[in-house]
Amino acid sequence: MKILQVGLGGFGKNHLRVWHELRQEVFIADLKRESLDIGDIYGISSSKISTDPSDFLYLVDAIDVVTPTDTHHDLCVAALEAGKDVFVEKPIAKTSDEAKDLVNIVQESGRILQVGHLFRFNPAVEYIKKMIQEGVLGELRCLKGDFSGFKRCRNDVGVVATDAIHFIDLFNYFLNGLPDKVYAVTRDHFGRGLEDWGVVTLHYGSQTATVEVGNIQPGKKRDILIIGSNATIVCDVEAQRVEVHYNHHEKKGNVWTGIEGKGERPSITTKEPLTQELRYFMDCVMKRTQPIADARAGFNLLRIVEASYESARSGREVKVDYNGNQ
Repeated sequence: MKILQVGLGGFGKNHLRVWHELRQEVFIADLKRESLDIGDIYGISSSKISTDPSDFLYLVDAIDVVTPTDTHHDLCVAALEAGKDVFVEKPIAKTSDEAKDLVNIVQESGRILQVGHLFRFNPAVEYIKKMIQEGVLGELRCLKGDFSGFKRCRNDVGVVATDAIHFIDLFNYFLNGLPDKVYAVTRDHFGRGLEDWGVVTLHYGSQTATVEVGNIQPGKKRDILIIGSNATIVCDVEAQRVEVHYNHHEKKGNVWTGIEGKGERPSITTKEPLTQELRYFMDCVMKRTQPIADARAGFNLLRIVEASYESARSGREVKVDYNGNQ
């Protein structure tokens, strides 16, 4: 395939490396001169590097958008209207209105649009999904995620839209559904108009999930906890490490007694999620199948993010409207 990668920032460099490893022909559009040096590393000739995506738009099969969030909509629209399939990093767009526009264009055009919800392609996540589907955990009672760590503050979106969205997507994926209500607390400690810390509670009917997020906490956490009636899973998603604790409660008389069951750490073959994700995108393009993280999934996630912001502003629980009329 011929790929036009637009954007070559921090994560964009990872995309370029993976495309090279997958032996795809890559064109680069990036405003920074450093793209010329990166191109040299991977043997990309200067004739395939530009500051204007339109220079190569009609020469390629698909577009890979790895740029700041506020540019996603226009770049995706240009690609889709040119008849190209699109991979776009999360979030799909700046607002749910922009995302809804992309959903409509994809439906009308029949093109493929995949959103970069990377953690769905993590081997540890695949293992957990299988455990849930097979009923090993029993009835799911609550889910918790901690996506935090000390790092720079992004200038395009806050930590709910850029980081919490990962685990919100995972919890939607695990539960095969969408939250009907959210309650959120966020803080903008630096007065930038963008939150740097937050906690989002998601209500999926009788099930509840909570995500803590922030770039002010020390260390780095990418942890999820899933408690079921039969067992509990603890997972370091980035390390692809899973622990299963077969703990449960039994009622003896009028007392619920905690039963400490066995624990195990299953062997999981680690793989780079980005490689799996981009390979999957290529497969969807070639087979003309819609990806699991499609434009509609991207739109739904932005509705949840926007409901979280409304909750944080109002101090109340907010119902999520997936029709775009919140």
